[in-house]
Amino acid sequence: MIKEVDFNFWGVTFFPSGDRFLATLGTGGKRFLVEGDIARRHLKVVRDDVECPSLSPDGRRIVFKRASTAKGAWRLWVMQLESGEAWPVTGEDRYIDDQAEWLDNDRVLYGLLYGEGIPENALSIWVSEVSKESGFDARIFVRSASSPSIVR
Repeated sequence: MIKEVDFNFWGVTFFPSGDRFLATLGTGGKRFLVEGDIARRHLKVVRDDVECPSLSPDGRRIVFKRASTAKGAWRLWVMQLESGEAWPVTGEDRYIDDQAEWLDNDRVLYGLLYGEGIPENALSIWVSEVSKESGFDARIFVRSASSPSIVR
């Protein structure tokens, strides 16, 4: 039961059934991954240090943001839902904006401020493989864009 008065939910992602979801719960200065069931009106904490989860198309993994050691920076991670195993997707220590989006079951898209100056030169959508073996292979996917969205 949540007893803190400062709690907030964001970064919601739904399972294909539409009645279950994952989200970020912020409370007491911490961030938690929560899983909710609308029909049962039930919510449970799954893990800490997870922000803005995005469910893979096959429903087996999430990509999420985790605060980096660099001040104000975020790093993308992926986590297997069944095992809880997680690993970093990118080596970024820059400001990753918004919630990442799955391009397919193997790649994610995310907005990244990677330079200074006018938005056309500084903000773009990047793509990265999510497998542990792929290394940090991020590259620009669309220049002068932000907040990726895929229609399935």
